[in-house]
Amino acid sequence: MTLDNQRIMQGSLYVMGVIAGYVLYKFVASIVDLLAPNLMLGSVPLDRLLGFGFVAAGLGAAEFARRHPVANVFFLEVIGELRKVTWPNWKEVRGATVVVLVMTFAVAILLFILDKIFDLGLRVLL
Repeated sequence: MTLDNQRIMQGSLYVMGVIAGYVLYKFVASIVDLLAPNLMLGSVPLDRLLGFGFVAAGLGAAEFARRHPVANVFFLEVIGELRKVTWPNWKEVRGATVVVLVMTFAVAILLFILDKIFDLGLRVLL
Protein backbone atom coordinates (compact mmCIF):
# COMPACT_ATOMS: atom_id res chain seq x y z
CA MET A 1 0.00 0.00 0.00
CA THR A 2 1.04 3.57 -0.48
CA LEU A 3 2.41 5.92 2.12
CA ASP A 4 -0.74 8.05 1.71
CA ASN A 5 -2.93 5.10 2.74
CA GLN A 6 -0.75 4.52 5.81
CA ARG A 7 -1.12 8.15 6.88
CA ILE A 8 -4.89 8.01 6.42
CA MET A 9 -5.04 4.77 8.45
CA GLN A 10 -2.88 6.12 11.27
CA GLY A 11 -4.82 9.38 11.48
CA SER A 12 -8.19 7.63 11.50
CA LEU A 13 -7.04 5.16 14.16
CA TYR A 14 -5.90 8.00 16.43
CA VAL A 15 -9.14 9.94 15.86
CA MET A 16 -11.18 6.79 16.66
CA GLY A 17 -9.04 6.24 19.77
CA VAL A 18 -9.69 9.77 21.03
CA ILE A 19 -13.43 9.47 20.31
CA ALA A 20 -13.64 6.08 22.04
CA GLY A 21 -11.75 7.45 25.04
CA TYR A 22 -14.03 10.48 25.24
CA VAL A 23 -17.19 8.34 25.03
CA LEU A 24 -15.90 6.04 27.78
CA TYR A 25 -14.94 9.06 29.87
CA LYS A 26 -18.41 10.61 29.58
CA PHE A 27 -20.05 7.30 30.47
CA VAL A 28 -17.89 6.64 33.54
CA ALA A 29 -17.91 10.30 34.60
CA SER A 30 -21.72 10.32 34.62
CA ILE A 31 -21.74 7.23 36.83
CA VAL A 32 -19.13 8.73 39.18
CA ASP A 33 -21.10 11.98 39.29
CA LEU A 34 -24.24 10.07 40.29
CA LEU A 35 -22.48 8.08 43.00
CA ALA A 36 -20.15 10.73 44.40
CA PRO A 37 -20.61 14.27 43.05
CA ASN A 38 -17.72 16.71 43.40
CA LEU A 39 -15.23 13.95 44.22
CA MET A 40 -11.66 15.28 44.27
CA LEU A 41 -8.25 13.64 44.29
CA GLY A 42 -6.16 16.27 45.99
CA SER A 43 -6.96 19.51 44.21
CA VAL A 44 -7.89 17.86 40.89
CA PRO A 45 -11.48 16.78 40.16
CA LEU A 46 -11.79 13.05 39.56
CA ASP A 47 -13.68 13.51 36.29
CA ARG A 48 -10.75 15.45 34.80
CA LEU A 49 -8.36 12.64 35.71
CA LEU A 50 -10.77 10.12 34.22
CA GLY A 51 -10.92 12.14 31.02
CA PHE A 52 -7.15 12.19 30.60
CA GLY A 53 -6.92 8.51 31.50
CA PHE A 54 -9.56 7.31 29.06
CA VAL A 55 -8.30 9.45 26.18
CA ALA A 56 -4.78 8.14 26.86
CA ALA A 57 -6.16 4.58 26.90
CA GLY A 58 -7.93 5.20 23.59
CA LEU A 59 -4.73 6.52 22.03
CA GLY A 60 -2.85 3.51 23.44
CA ALA A 61 -5.38 1.16 21.87
CA ALA A 62 -5.03 2.99 18.55
CA GLU A 63 -1.25 2.67 18.71
CA PHE A 64 -1.58 -1.04 19.53
CA ALA A 65 -3.90 -1.53 16.54
CA ARG A 66 -1.53 0.43 14.31
CA ARG A 67 1.41 -1.78 15.26
CA HIS A 68 -0.48 -5.07 15.12
CA PRO A 69 0.46 -6.71 11.81
CA VAL A 70 -2.94 -8.28 11.06
CA ALA A 71 -4.90 -5.13 11.96
CA ASN A 72 -2.46 -2.97 10.01
CA VAL A 73 -2.90 -5.04 6.83
CA PHE A 74 -6.69 -5.14 7.33
CA PHE A 75 -7.05 -1.37 7.67
CA LEU A 76 -4.77 -0.72 4.69
CA GLU A 77 -6.82 -3.13 2.56
CA VAL A 78 -10.05 -1.42 3.66
CA ILE A 79 -8.65 1.96 2.59
CA GLY A 80 -7.54 0.47 -0.73
CA GLU A 81 -11.00 -0.99 -1.37
CA LEU A 82 -12.71 2.29 -0.42
CA ARG A 83 -10.64 4.06 -3.07
CA LYS A 84 -12.22 1.77 -5.68
CA VAL A 85 -15.80 2.70 -4.71
CA THR A 86 -17.70 4.86 -7.16
CA TRP A 87 -19.48 7.40 -5.00
CA PRO A 88 -22.76 8.92 -6.23
CA ASN A 89 -22.79 12.47 -7.49
CA TRP A 90 -25.06 15.18 -6.08
CA LYS A 91 -27.82 14.59 -8.63
CA GLU A 92 -28.03 10.87 -7.77
CA VAL A 93 -28.06 11.59 -4.03
CA ARG A 94 -30.82 14.16 -4.42
CA GLY A 95 -32.92 11.80 -6.55
CA ALA A 96 -32.52 8.92 -4.08
CA THR A 97 -33.41 11.21 -1.18
CA VAL A 98 -36.60 12.33 -2.92
CA VAL A 99 -37.57 8.71 -3.59
CA VAL A 100 -37.00 7.77 0.07
CA LEU A 101 -39.02 10.74 1.34
CA VAL A 102 -41.93 10.08 -1.04
CA MET A 103 -42.02 6.37 -0.17
CA THR A 104 -41.84 7.13 3.56
CA PHE A 105 -44.77 9.54 3.24
CA ALA A 106 -46.76 7.02 1.17
CA VAL A 107 -46.18 4.20 3.68
CA ALA A 108 -47.14 6.53 6.55
CA ILE A 109 -50.43 7.38 4.83
CA LEU A 110 -51.09 3.70 4.09
CA LEU A 111 -50.44 2.72 7.71
CA PHE A 112 -52.67 5.56 8.92
CA ILE A 113 -55.53 4.36 6.69
CA LEU A 114 -55.06 0.72 7.76
CA ASP A 115 -54.95 1.79 11.42
CA LYS A 116 -58.26 3.66 11.04
CA ILE A 117 -59.86 0.68 9.25
CA PHE A 118 -58.74 -1.77 11.96
CA ASP A 119 -59.80 0.66 14.69
CA LEU A 120 -63.27 0.96 13.13
CA GLY A 121 -63.47 -2.83 12.76
CA LEU A 122 -62.56 -3.40 16.41
CA ARG A 123 -65.09 -0.83 17.55
CA VAL A 124 -67.81 -2.64 15.55
CA LEU A 125 -66.79 -6.01 17.01
CA LEU A 126 -66.53 -4.79 20.58
